Amino acid sequence: MTNQLITRNRSVKTMSDPTLYDDELLLWSEQQAAAIRKLGRRGRNVPNELDIENVAEEIESVGRSELAAAKSHIRLVFLDLIKLFVEAGSEAPPHWRGEIVAFHSEIVGRYAPSMRQRIDVDELWRSAREQSLLAYEGA
Repeated sequence: MTNQLITRNRSVKTMSDPTLYDDELLLWSEQQAAAIRKLGRRGRNVPNELDIENVAEEIESVGRSELAAAKSHIRLVFLDLIKLFVEAGSEAPPHWRGEIVAFHSEIVGRYAPSMRQRIDVDELWRSAREQSLLAYEGA
């Protein structure tokens, strides 16, 4: 794992850069957890009562949670797009368009470049399509 990140504007960010937490929470959480584990392996000046592994795991979970939220919102956009297509003649499309805009806004707010390799858009599309097929099967 690297301790630098090249951002969209090509500047270099390091773990000590305060904006890494704001811009790349997933990467920040992984880097911080690795640093804590490294500190624990050294064992110098680390209090015995500090639960290094669980602290590192909790910090990593913050980043994983952001990734899961981004994936979820992408899948929700796909679900509403399918609804728009399937039920184009109904009265609901304005509602679904509004949801798509809201979900997209959530994606934009949570998405970070470090997530790109970890989000399988094809799998999210298949999941949304499968869920929609099951929902419309009984209709």
